[in-house]
Amino acid sequence: MKSLFLPDSWPGKWSVGLALVFAVVTWLKAEGYSFPPAFLVFALGLAGFVLAFMALLWKKESAILLLLPILGGGLVMFWLMTKLA
Repeated sequence: MKSLFLPDSWPGKWSVGLALVFAVVTWLKAEGYSFPPAFLVFALGLAGFVLAFMALLWKKESAILLLLPILGGGLVMFWLMTKLA
């Protein structure tokens, strides 16, 4: 049975999990904790972004929670574009 809120496929589940870890680690870095390097935080965001698009295009996933990793990956790419420009 397809769920409207939660993804069913493995790329969808992994992308949502990576997005949640990305959000928590980003919040911890904003609070002043510096245990993971910044490039690992951004790698989490981009990996969730790629897996979310894989779930959308390859597995035809339509869960609402897939918007979370797409938003996180979009923010990471926007930040990278502003730093490189």
